[in-house]
Amino acid sequence: MLDDNDVIQIDAVIYCTGFRYDFSFLPDGLLEVRQNKVVCNLYKYILPPQYSTIFFMGIMRLYILFFPYGDHEALFIKAMLEGSVCIPTYNERITVIDEDSKRPWLSNSHWEWDKELASIAGNFESFLPVLKSIRDHVVAVKAKDFARFRSVNFKITGPDSFEIV
Repeated sequence: MLDDNDVIQIDAVIYCTGFRYDFSFLPDGLLEVRQNKVVCNLYKYILPPQYSTIFFMGIMRLYILFFPYGDHEALFIKAMLEGSVCIPTYNERITVIDEDSKRPWLSNSHWEWDKELASIAGNFESFLPVLKSIRDHVVAVKAKDFARFRSVNFKITGPDSFEIV
């Protein structure tokens, strides 16, 4: 039923939020893409191990919203370019990439990734715990009332608290 109470017959709903990477314009082996959707051979999902001056920002991983993390990725890259963060050696980057490849990119792992970036870069604070609480609330509301979950507004009342307004 539509907002004006009209009813329409629907044969199928296609939910399309996916994407496919195609980096054919880059040298072979620079980026490793698994199943056309996960780039997996970048240090902290940003820096290829074989280079120290090329960065990939905004490469989506499962369950990560780009815009909030984009700022933090940019600050992480800025710290490396300014030299306030030592870029690890090739072998160190390979070790971290191998460790990160075992990271399950499920509902909460990106919060830990953001804390790691903040800790390494030292030029920004990771997201406040209240943002995770809000996200968790939105996910729960979305599961119960998909049609209306975006209409909920929040007021942050502290680093760990919020209220619905």
